[in-house]
Amino acid sequence: MFVGLLQSRSQTWKITERDLLMICDRGFYTNSDLQEHKNIHTRACPFKCSRYSMSFPYCTDLIAHKKTHVPWWKQLGNPFQCEECGKIIAYQTFLSQHIKSHTGENHFICGVCGKAMTSKESLKSH
Repeated sequence: MFVGLLQSRSQTWKITERDLLMICDRGFYTNSDLQEHKNIHTRACPFKCSRYSMSFPYCTDLIAHKKTHVPWWKQLGNPFQCEECGKIIAYQTFLSQHIKSHTGENHFICGVCGKAMTSKESLKSH
């Protein structure tokens, strides 16, 4: 049974399943893993992205790619959102700091110019 083509810089060979086992002695727990691994040797990319014209040799590569379609805050699971302006924040501590920008709460004062900041990090970068 014909599997595909194996290419090198100087030659191209037709390979069969028997030849494939001789070329590569990796072991696989499932037949589906073996079938996906054959894609590397035959340069087949059967897993296609439905949104973009991209294809991948492994299903896991396609799954990883599809995660780029989802906005970062949806990947986090439970992001935090400011009730004042609706901004989505990744972490609770950052949300607390962001809320201070609405309340005018400034505890960090610049010793040179007197400007007030909402966080120690803002004062350091100032």
